[in-house]
Amino acid sequence: MNPKHLGGNRYLIDISISRKERFRKVIHANSQLEAIQKHLAYESSLGKQAKELYTVAWISDEYKKWVKNNQSPDTLEDKTYYLDVHLVPYFGRMMPDFITPILVERFIQKRLEQSPGKHREINLEILCLRAMIRWAKDMKMCNNVLCQVKMLPYKRPLPKPVSRKDIDAVVEQFSVRNIALYMCLYFGGMRKNEVCILRMNQIHFEPDYIVVLGKGNKERIVPIHKKLAGYLKAYIEDLKANGRFKEDGLVFPSRRGGSVLTDIRKPLERAIRLAGVSHITPHMFRHSFATHMIEGGENIRTVQELLGHESVTTTQVYTHVSVELLKRGIDKL
Repeated sequence: MNPKHLGGNRYLIDISISRKERFRKVIHANSQLEAIQKHLAYESSLGKQAKELYTVAWISDEYKKWVKNNQSPDTLEDKTYYLDVHLVPYFGRMMPDFITPILVERFIQKRLEQSPGKHREINLEILCLRAMIRWAKDMKMCNNVLCQVKMLPYKRPLPKPVSRKDIDAVVEQFSVRNIALYMCLYFGGMRKNEVCILRMNQIHFEPDYIVVLGKGNKERIVPIHKKLAGYLKAYIEDLKANGRFKEDGLVFPSRRGGSVLTDIRKPLERAIRLAGVSHITPHMFRHSFATHMIEGGENIRTVQELLGHESVTTTQVYTHVSVELLKRGIDKL
């Protein structure tokens, strides 16, 4: 049992010793964390095994439950990996408030020895730890956020857009369903997860727009391009003709069980093979949407809004891509 806050700096420690005997004591502590530490010390002195309450390992289990309910499946998968494989084995028995810069630096050095050159992955692990401890602070499980840490140098590669010619070649190999799905990525600039959870009642015609549910459950309005409108209408008519249309159902349910899709790569890989084009990933359609818009002279703020980026600096990477492509064209002169 956790120490009970009695008000002010007074806490009640209540420890079960046996079925008929309990140890109770009012203590003074400046925080819940300090009270827990005193509680653990009393447990130890009474010969009881100390619990792992509010350690990184304990918080990790609670944090993953929160991530599952509030963030995307991909985010849950990534954070579960970072926590279970690297962070908890190293920091698990520590309390967040006692994680010092030197401890984090030692963790980074250990990871560099294990995975030389994997700067981005290690940075993401630190960001995961930071996010979890910030959440723990909000939940009153610790008093402070993670100490300031210098991240490893990493230059993010510029996203590679797909040419319009290759997009057309791939689309010719798709079914009606997959054309609609992948054109939501290209003509709508949507993320894979946003398309996978898209429901029929989020699509509107006359006027044509989609209400996209993005990261952090934030909604944004994306106008439907005339070509995408045609693809979606053809797909919806196909669903109705086959008795599979549901007004509030998923637009692209999985073929097995009708649940949310988790992987959309297989039809793309087949289409690439048949079209004879170079390697393309689903996210490259979104990159191409942004790059082609900026190449066409669209305002970067508009592109930011359509992509659902919180910061315009995230969107600015596409201006670099466009300039790089223009430079390549000039270099061919």
